[in-house]
Amino acid sequence: MQRQLQRMATHDPLTGLPNRRLFLNSLSQVLAARRGGGLACLYLDLDGFKVVNDRSGHAVGDRLLVRVAETISGCVRLSDLTARLGGDEFAVILIGLTSPDNARMMTQRIIRAITATAEVDGQAVDVSASIGIAFLPASTSPSMVSADALIKSADEAMYRAKKSGRGQLRLVEWTDGPLGARAPLAESADVESERRKRIAIG
Repeated sequence: MQRQLQRMATHDPLTGLPNRRLFLNSLSQVLAARRGGGLACLYLDLDGFKVVNDRSGHAVGDRLLVRVAETISGCVRLSDLTARLGGDEFAVILIGLTSPDNARMMTQRIIRAITATAEVDGQAVDVSASIGIAFLPASTSPSMVSADALIKSADEAMYRAKKSGRGQLRLVEWTDGPLGARAPLAESADVESERRKRIAIG
């Protein structure tokens, strides 16, 4: 019973993923124990989820969230951590990264996999994901950033991605500097999306 209560306090009942509380605790531990390699915090929000809920009902919406949770977990490594923060928002901790490109590549993989989720229980769904990335290089002092600050940075990057259209990412890289300066890198998310745009334009 005690273990069950503990799990209920730290995990999302719908998807079984860690909840916001456990995610922030885990991120704090990862930051404190970091020995080498960069890490990234991903903040993900689904595009088009409200339409699915309104048209197909909350039961289909819930099953879609479960499918998305499985999709994200299938795209990352066992050493990474995926969580559901609430609603249609998810977060991921990626560790042992050598460069921001590692984080971009994995994020693009997640975006493509979610976009390919075209059907839930026989019903067509049209969803994609906007993702913000806060990247912390190996050279950055562990004491420079807190878990709250890192996830807030990823959240802000996600909103910039969402304003750019569906299925996009934005990345912010934290660097050592005065007052813990951050260097935002404006980066278009879905390489395939950008390629299709260029083809359509000619």
